[in-house]
Amino acid sequence: MTPTLSIGIPVLNGGRSLRRAVQSVLAQTLADFELVISDNGSTDETPEICREFTRSDSRVRWLRSEQTIPASDNFQKVMNATTGALFMWLGHDDWLDPTHAERCIRMFDSDPAVALVSGRPRYYRDGVHVRDGKVIVACENDPRLRTLNYLLQVTDNGIFYGVYRRAALNNVPFVKVMAWDWLLLASIAYQGKIITLPDLPMNRELGGATRNHRAMARSLQVPEWQGMFPYTAAAWGLLTNIAVHSPVFDKLSLVDRTSLGLGAVGCIASKRAWGYASAAWRLTQSVSGNREDSPPVEGSK
Repeated sequence: MTPTLSIGIPVLNGGRSLRRAVQSVLAQTLADFELVISDNGSTDETPEICREFTRSDSRVRWLRSEQTIPASDNFQKVMNATTGALFMWLGHDDWLDPTHAERCIRMFDSDPAVALVSGRPRYYRDGVHVRDGKVIVACENDPRLRTLNYLLQVTDNGIFYGVYRRAALNNVPFVKVMAWDWLLLASIAYQGKIITLPDLPMNRELGGATRNHRAMARSLQVPEWQGMFPYTAAAWGLLTNIAVHSPVFDKLSLVDRTSLGLGAVGCIASKRAWGYASAAWRLTQSVSGNREDSPPVEGSK
């Protein structure tokens, strides 16, 4: 029987934290789910942990690649191995509160126009709460405005680990580029509303492959320059994906697709401008010896 919700955990050498992630899924108040773990060629204790859970709970399945593939490919692989009408990814070092799945699913039941529901990211470092992520909501009726609104808001993109309608995900190409998750979410936003529940935590551990842009580039197996210039890579990826490649935008005319793609580039450029302004502010404060009232810096988590 097809489960209500499918959960995919892509993992590479996640033995230190994988058990916590899986246990948080098995503790959900929603019982009708399947969990698939896609092991991307781990060389630590990850395989044994996966065997342990597949033996003890029939809802858990384990896939293994003998050689490491790009991270985005592993995310796609685990999604394709599941069957539920609703789907979510869970980072191997992240964990869910017990009512997480049930609360997200209620939002889909109440509004058929919703494409993605997430809890608010709550970031930890070595188990200590560091900060909360951004509450992203894009519910405009015009899909183009919804797409641009998402891109204007996105920073850490913790909403990526929300619950999706599979029908929306199935239309989205997985592009191997820095900020591929921004491209994916832009395509989701075009197809439906995206919502963050501000009082529902999505617990995330900082570090690992997302500790900096160059580490992300290595994980994605993209050219090194993309790790050095991630916003340039993101802008180019958005422009070509929206204006040319993605079937999600096929109903738009070429002019409208190009216009939307350029609008997406403008959203990325505004983030770079903010980054430069923040850096200049910190420099002037350092020179003056005043460390107070510095503006917050938005960017990667």
